[in-house]
Amino acid sequence: MNPSKYCPKSPSEFVGPARQIAQILDRVVADSKPTGDPIKILLNGPPGTGKTTLANYLHQRIGSSKWSTLKLNGTSLKIEQAEEIARSLQFTSMFPEYRYFQIEEADKMSAQAQVRLLTIIDDLPQNCAIVCTSNCQIDQFEERFQTRFQAFEVLGPEPDEIEALLLTFLGHAPALAKHLAVLCCGNVRQALLEAQTALQSERLAA
Repeated sequence: MNPSKYCPKSPSEFVGPARQIAQILDRVVADSKPTGDPIKILLNGPPGTGKTTLANYLHQRIGSSKWSTLKLNGTSLKIEQAEEIARSLQFTSMFPEYRYFQIEEADKMSAQAQVRLLTIIDDLPQNCAIVCTSNCQIDQFEERFQTRFQAFEVLGPEPDEIEALLLTFLGHAPALAKHLAVLCCGNVRQALLEAQTALQSERLAA
């Protein structure tokens, strides 16, 4: 198994605070889908703690197809793209499923796009979900932006939790797993990448 492609399929497969958040997201989906209520989630916190993985997990739980999914990065989301999203929401989807919008690095959006997004969120129709991720602390967002979402701060796991995950790939090298778990300082993505590099080096040396 490739550590860098690790993809949790249930809350129990997450590590650290992300596990509890995944459980809450399961409940959000269970509560919203029967009525089609809009889902508005903001995931913020340090790099590598599972924000994008949680967003992808929510996407999988919602069950939106690729035709009903739009993923963007805030660095490229300008007012024109925000207006296009707004126009698309005026029309009923031809697919009987949630429309899903995911914006990575939401804090990097242009000021105009951020303001437009606030209106879009306020008017979000039934059977729509919008998930934003950011490395910023929650109080670095404008209050009016924060209050539009159900916000979760995704903090890094403790070293022993990361070590337990790494042992599923490096069970033959427990000392290395422990070392990488401490070295990554809560960045799960970095720990998994380092584990992948170690496994590739082993294969080359064999």
